[in-house]
Order: sequence, then C-alpha cells, then structure tokens
Amino acid sequence: MKPVLSLHPFVPGDERHKLTPGTLPCSALLEKLSGARAVIVPQSVNSQIYAACKKYCPRVFPNYSFRFGSEDKPGQARLFARMGIPHPETRIFPGTHCFTDMGLFAQGLKLPCVLKAGAGGGGNGVFAARNKQELESSLSALTRRFGPCTPFVAQEWIDTMGRDLRVVVIGSKMFSYWRVQDKPDEFRNNVCRGGRIVAEMEPELTQKGIGLAKDLCSKTGINLAAVDIFFDGRTPLLGEINFVFGRKGVGGTPRFRALLNEAVKEWTLLKC
Repeated sequence: MKPVLSLHPFVPGDERHKLTPGTLPCSALLEKLSGARAVIVPQSVNSQIYAACKKYCPRVFPNYSFRFGSEDKPGQARLFARMGIPHPETRIFPGTHCFTDMGLFAQGLKLPCVLKAGAGGGGNGVFAARNKQELESSLSALTRRFGPCTPFVAQEWIDTMGRDLRVVVIGSKMFSYWRVQDKPDEFRNNVCRGGRIVAEMEPELTQKGIGLAKDLCSKTGINLAAVDIFFDGRTPLLGEINFVFGRKGVGGTPRFRALLNEAVKEWTLLKC
C-alpha cells in the first residue's frame, strides 16, 4: 500500500517531508507525492506546493480547493455570491484611487458601512464609516497603510450588538464560540481587539450559525477553517473564512493539535 505523506510538522504520516518557509516544489518532493496515497499539508502551505500536491496525489488534507484565489476579502465576496451563501452586501473596489462616495451609493450601499482591506487579520485594515467624515478618514487610513492601488471592499453595516459567532471546522466536526466586545467605542469583536470568548450563549442563533457553516462546507468541501458569522437580527450572515486562525477558542494549541490529528485519522480511514 502506498504511504500517507505528511508535510505537517505536528501530524505524523507513514512518511514525512519537511517544508521550509517559501518552499517551492522540488524533484524530491514531487517524487514523494507521486508515490503517496494521501498527503497532509500545514495551514501555512503556499499555493504552489498545494497545486503540486493536488496534481500528483489528489487526496489532500485539508481541502483548500477554494482557498487560493478566495483568501482575500474581495475573493471571498465573489465566492459567497457565486455559491449563493447569505452574506452582508459587499462591493469590491480596485483601490482607493478610484473610489468616490457617489460610486459607493450608486452601487447600492449607503452609510454607515465598513471598509475592509483585501488582506489582513485580527481586525487589521477594517475601518468604520458611519458618516461622511469617517468615510474620508477611513479611506485615508487605507491609503496610508496599504497604498492607493490595493483592492478593498465596502460592506454594509451590520449591527452585531458587540458579538459574533465563530465556527471552527476541523475535519467533520464543528466547534463554536461567541466573541463578545465590551468596549463601547470598538466595533470589531476580534479577541485581539478586546473581545472575550464566551463558550455558550444564544443556543438558537448558535445552531443557525452552525447550519450556515455546514452549508458553506457542503458547497466548498472546506474541512479546516474558522468561519465568522454575523447576525442581522436573527438572520445569520457569513462574514469571513479564516484558513489560519487563533486557537484559544478551541482550548489552545495542544487541544487544537489533538483535534487535528483525530480529524486526519478519520479522514484517512474514510478517503484512503
């Protein structure tokens, strides 16, 4: 039987191959891939390595078929629209150099809204635009930090009441928790912005959010990600997919690694 090849430093396989940052496919790796029945890759895998894995060994965990090309916020907005997944109204702009508030309004959005840089995590590059003055200052901040030609999105303002749901997908299992922001002047609920983790609250909304995450996974095959869900009243809306994410909400790094190893074992038995 062909071996299971692990490129992940904390997930064992029948064989291992160490990846270094910025690694590109090499002959030694391609030879191992062609002789493997399945491959395990780390969350830090780049698009070139992942493409090589899929080419030489179609069975790859995690399933990142929809990651590359959809990892930034414009790409995710396109993905959600294409898949018919409920999400906040979003408009994509190629850069602040061509943005006008009249253009924003012409596309069906109005103030208040949220401006989000294409890349960034932990609320970095996310700015409130509750009025025209804030819109102008947020555009200036985007330009200073990311340049005038970096794509960004403008998204309708969802009053989350200082909370949102995160659903962490690990293999076939889902783990949920809420992020609650107690600071009245902070609209972002990220833990690094002061949001606190609440394991259980609003059971009905939690189940609705998990249902939306399941819909996403059934349409994309995603089996390792953290999905952020907002609620417009009692209606769940998909906010963002995080393919690399913090682990505190699932019990920290040791527990995350244990859950990941369990998921890989289950996947290997079912798929290989």
